[in-house]
Amino acid sequence: LAQQEKALSASLASGDSKIGTGQVSFTFGSVKDGAFAADADLPTQSVTITSENNTLSGLRDAVNKAGIGVTASLVNDGNGSRLVFSSSRTGVEKAFKMEGVSTGSAPGEAALSMFNYDPSTAPAHSPDSTAPGMVRLQAAKDAKILVDGLAVTKPDNLITDAMDGLTITLTKVGKTQVTVSQDP
Repeated sequence: LAQQEKALSASLASGDSKIGTGQVSFTFGSVKDGAFAADADLPTQSVTITSENNTLSGLRDAVNKAGIGVTASLVNDGNGSRLVFSSSRTGVEKAFKMEGVSTGSAPGEAALSMFNYDPSTAPAHSPDSTAPGMVRLQAAKDAKILVDGLAVTKPDNLITDAMDGLTITLTKVGKTQVTVSQDP
């Protein structure tokens, strides 16, 4: 199945925990040869964090309101609150890189650099991890199927162009057989 990129922040005490002010930028692209490669056709998108929204929940709301191709969810895992950032699109070419740049922070506020994320170097999430920064929760991935023995790779789970007149919707990993016959 095609998957979207997902990144997980380190935890803070709650969704109301203060973070610095500044910008969090998202660059879209893919991981190639062990390095992140930006997609020149997709400009970097940013959200601004001010004294009005400088909390974990404020960052979540700013990202979701911006409609930039990434959504954010606030999750309390029992050890504190974290943000899960998910690409709105599936496929290996739709990974994202994040950079947080603080323009100010008060004592006790987490710097926006805690949201720096590079999918080519971020450690994979582990339930036992206490990593201080962002971790990779799920890698962006293309769907891979066999059509009449031919390997087909697509960035989406809705495949409309593998065979003329046939739409394939992928819903789970596994094997199935589809028989196509002419309707006279």
